[in-house]
Amino acid sequence: MTDNDSYMAMLNNKTINPPSHKKESTLNTKQDKTLKPATFPPVQQAHDLLVTASHGIHLISESDEPFEFINTVTERDTLPTTVKDLKDLGLIDPEADDKLEIKSIQEFLQREEYQGIVKALEKLGELTQQGGKVYLVGERSITVLILSLVRYEQQCAIIGLRSLLVQT
Repeated sequence: MTDNDSYMAMLNNKTINPPSHKKESTLNTKQDKTLKPATFPPVQQAHDLLVTASHGIHLISESDEPFEFINTVTERDTLPTTVKDLKDLGLIDPEADDKLEIKSIQEFLQREEYQGIVKALEKLGELTQQGGKVYLVGERSITVLILSLVRYEQQCAIIGLRSLLVQT
């Protein structure tokens, strides 16, 4: 076996180099099928702010995944507090790990390349009078949700960004 053969065998090994889960679409606007997207004006404003701020930015980890905009209507007037809440809202996979860590946006998005996203979230917070939170779900393959609540008349939606953080 030559060095090239060994190298190719390593690249094709599903354990060492798992297949990519990302299916990046134009401007990260893919919407999950389990979510019930809201369409009222503040959601569109949030979409425009967050998609623009996150365009071309990847969550730095072993997989360097892009951010995608997510939103879903809700009857809740607070952000989720448990993995069950996140699953019930369709924000994470129903089979997701039950390990949950919640952080502030400033605590999680400290790197320089994320400051555009932080500024967009701060502007969104000024518009909605709501703060946001970062949810880390899982242990090695961690679903990252940066969520905020948006209200309009009698409607409410949870909006934000989702990505994947891989740590081995």
